[in-house]
Amino acid sequence: MMSENEIRERISRYLAGNESVNDFANWLSRESSSVRYQDVAEFNLVAPVQNWLEEYFDNLMDESMLKSELRGLVNSTQIQEYETRLTFDDIPAQPVSSSVKPSLNSVTEVHQVSFAL
Repeated sequence: MMSENEIRERISRYLAGNESVNDFANWLSRESSSVRYQDVAEFNLVAPVQNWLEEYFDNLMDESMLKSELRGLVNSTQIQEYETRLTFDDIPAQPVSSSVKPSLNSVTEVHQVSFAL
């Protein structure tokens, strides 16, 4: 079964020019058959890549656009989603964990602001 790191490594190889788009697509097609919906990290990585490859091979996207999309997956350290909670009471703020499920390759940052009335 393929791992998230292995997928990212193969994407990086393609982006670096060490693998053709056809070789990368064939590898992904062959190996992704073992990814199950329960394998959340791998599934969330493979699904958009497969969609982009389909668009590329259907001539709906050129190779520079494909590479741009794939770079976004490999270089995904930006915070893309925020959750802000406001509380209006005299109760001290409780530790906060996010209730937002991050999108693919997104990091959710949580902020809590409290106001005493």
